Amino acid sequence: MKTFILVVSRAQNLEGKWVPAIEIAKRRLKAKEWAFFSNTRCRKKISINDEIIVYLSGAPNGMAFVAKAKISTISDNVKTYIGEGLDILTDIPTSKIELESIEWFDTPIPIHSIKDNLEFIPKNNPKWGCVLQGGAREISKLDRDLIMSLITTTIEN
Repeated sequence: MKTFILVVSRAQNLEGKWVPAIEIAKRRLKAKEWAFFSNTRCRKKISINDEIIVYLSGAPNGMAFVAKAKISTISDNVKTYIGEGLDILTDIPTSKIELESIEWFDTPIPIHSIKDNLEFIPKNNPKWGCVLQGGAREISKLDRDLIMSLITTTIEN
């Protein structure tokens, strides 16, 4: 089993207003699915039963880990994708994953509090956030265990 961080950014809706990353994450996890696009990093490395950790990028509620889940299905049938809703402007997905065992963290884990201890974050680099670009990032067991050691969760049914 591998662990991936899936990054959520704010998105624009059909009215031109910005929808915060936390709202996009809530929509995707409620729908129990997540889309991948042609440029999504690591999309071909992800397998059924892998674990994902949801990371919110940007302000005001971002730069924190907020949830985890397990991948139950991987599909190229994106005609049925409704993850963030029909009002959000996105590229056309190339594939999607379906999620199970979704758990929201009771308290978000700010990345700033642990970034110096994460292997995938470059040390002494003011532009460390670039490692989270591309939508997905595989992380080591050590990084996964550090993040998991800091959470309390509520199981979402």
